[in-house]
Amino acid sequence: MRKYRIIAVVLITCILTMALASIPTAEYWAYATGNMEAIVVDEERNNKIDQLMSLRCELELEYEENIAQINQIDKQLEALGVEEITTEELRSKMGQSVTPRYTVSSTSTTRWTSRRTVVAYANRQFELQIIEGVPIDSTSPLRDESMVVKYKMSGVVAGAVEAVKVIGVSALGAAPEIGAVLSAGITLYDAYKGIIDSLKTTTVIRNVEGYAPISLTSHMKYIYVKPSGSADKGNQVLCYAGSKVNYLISNGTTEDILVNGVSTPKHKLEPLIDDYSKSYNYSGGYTLSAKNYYDYVTNENKNFIYDYRLTHITLKVFGKTVRMDVPSANPNLVF
Repeated sequence: MRKYRIIAVVLITCILTMALASIPTAEYWAYATGNMEAIVVDEERNNKIDQLMSLRCELELEYEENIAQINQIDKQLEALGVEEITTEELRSKMGQSVTPRYTVSSTSTTRWTSRRTVVAYANRQFELQIIEGVPIDSTSPLRDESMVVKYKMSGVVAGAVEAVKVIGVSALGAAPEIGAVLSAGITLYDAYKGIIDSLKTTTVIRNVEGYAPISLTSHMKYIYVKPSGSADKGNQVLCYAGSKVNYLISNGTTEDILVNGVSTPKHKLEPLIDDYSKSYNYSGGYTLSAKNYYDYVTNENKNFIYDYRLTHITLKVFGKTVRMDVPSANPNLVF
């Protein structure tokens, strides 16, 4: 009898072992539900590069004033392995027989850079080539200072009138990330509290006339993916395209401001507020790019979404609504 009990215990143990072995692992479920994160081999280096690129974009809003700092950042990026590539190299890469496919318009005022990193995803290793376009001149097509909003207001309560606010940002692929400052907006009180000492949120401004230039600067990002260790040609696939734009609204008055019967002299143009918007998954995009490539080669999915570039920004500036194209030096899509 004891012999049969031992056999029964062994059989139950084997069945339980087989059952447990058949239960999908956490990694499997993470992938199955689309939550698997790519592991970046040199994550710290890439984080530093992303931070420097972000700071560079902010400084570009006043390019000529910040040229020394911008040049210093470029040296730091070079030390971290960011290499400049020529437009000819870029044209060759983006014209490869891969899906999707691009051609490139050359410009002498935009610098294209390249860096590579290896990521682990779904038990495979992929090499990502991250190509970014940044302005290297105040006249770059990645910058725009053409918009100047002229305004005139009278009899308005300082704290009740919106001075500047982002109404919306248009983008391809998915909803972009919009900076918190201008998505919430600022009031006329916020715009003038540093100019008029006695100003309160309840103050009625009898007369104000001014102008507000808007500066935009953009960065472009393209991520190519291939199996780690393989040649670029014939293996790389463009799996992400995105952009980031920083905007600066300045303010100046052309006439004296009348508040409570007291006239405040007009003031010269000065920066008022700045903020940013960026494409979905712009900060990194490693997991999305790796997943797109995995789906492309494993499931033969050639219709994956990869293009998340920003297209337009709509702002409300001192009572006027303006819609601006996001500056771009991106290649022209070719099918």
